Amino acid sequence: MILRSAKRFVLLLPVLWLTSLTYVACAVLVVHLRHTDPEVEREVAQSPDQWPALAALAVATAVATAWGYRPDRRRRFPWHRLAVRALALFAAAVLTALLSYHRGGPDFDHLLGLGAVTTFGVVLCILGWGLLNRGPVPAVVGAGAALVASAVWLARSPERSTVAVLAAVAVVVALGTTAAAAWRLPRVRLAAGLPPVEWTGGGIHPPGRRPVPGEMWWADVPFAESGESKDRPVLVVRVLDDRLEVLKSTSQDWLSRSDHIRLPTRTWNPEADHDSCLDLRLRTLEPDRLRRYAGPCPTGVWRVVRGRTLPLVKPPRTLRGTADRRADLRKPPTAAGKPSAAEPTAGKPPARKPSTRKPHTGKPSGKPQAGKPDPGRGGAA
Repeated sequence: MILRSAKRFVLLLPVLWLTSLTYVACAVLVVHLRHTDPEVEREVAQSPDQWPALAALAVATAVATAWGYRPDRRRRFPWHRLAVRALALFAAAVLTALLSYHRGGPDFDHLLGLGAVTTFGVVLCILGWGLLNRGPVPAVVGAGAALVASAVWLARSPERSTVAVLAAVAVVVALGTTAAAAWRLPRVRLAAGLPPVEWTGGGIHPPGRRPVPGEMWWADVPFAESGESKDRPVLVVRVLDDRLEVLKSTSQDWLSRSDHIRLPTRTWNPEADHDSCLDLRLRTLEPDRLRRYAGPCPTGVWRVVRGRTLPLVKPPRTLRGTADRRADLRKPPTAAGKPSAAEPTAGKPPARKPSTRKPHTGKPSGKPQAGKPDPGRGGAA
């Protein structure tokens, strides 16, 4: 797998070098707008319509590169994360070309070397995306180590040289990757008042992936009074091994009650014509009752949920399929190695209770037996 990816990456290097020339064109436009180089101004003045087209092609190239290296090609990638990655790639590539021009690297007269330096910045961005795709904690560790190594490299590099330019680009990309990975840490997001896990886009049906806290899902929620159920949106609060803890929403106006708050529908149900109400009483729900992903929970609602979530509501009595499992979960734990009184030891029959009947002594019991006269009544039948 790793060898195949490395081989494909080496084959794509010429393509990345060709596309990096579009970022060089954007750097030429930046120098032209600053009016710092007369030669660049004369070069742009000879063909003024060519450079804006190359700049637009550079933006399209950045978007295509970000789309080609998205985390999972089988799922929908959120457009805002795609835009952020494309913008970061575009800025890193143009900054690399400008640093090479101003800090002693290949200039605009040496397109072969300048394209190679710009390709180095593009490759570092792709490697940073690979770290981010592995999760926030591995990304923070890897990007932090790369930041330290690139800082040492920059400190030992000679000034105004191509090596110094490459080291400076490595520092910038590693710093950006570290910041992006740290922002995705659950504790950092909770401190900022956001859901602990960043949402990854809509249109995903279970079992495509497991839900995460802070997401709105459409689910088949049973009623507590009867055996019926209704398809309604729920807010996932906690994900356990075999069940979920959710808060259900309703379209009825229960804002007069202290256990309900307003739930805006703009972020997860744009087709709704009014907001909903969110019940702050936790409920347990089986994962197979989820229907489809709705969207992220509003930030203000999640802050309220963190501080005002009420205890669990008793599960409905009509869920016979899971009644035994819930009863087992509510049983108190027994001592290690000792079975409970209600559970017999495996391989042995249950012990019989001692009999309370008195042993037979051969004496008359005082009660007349069937077919025999009672001596106390003179033998009359």
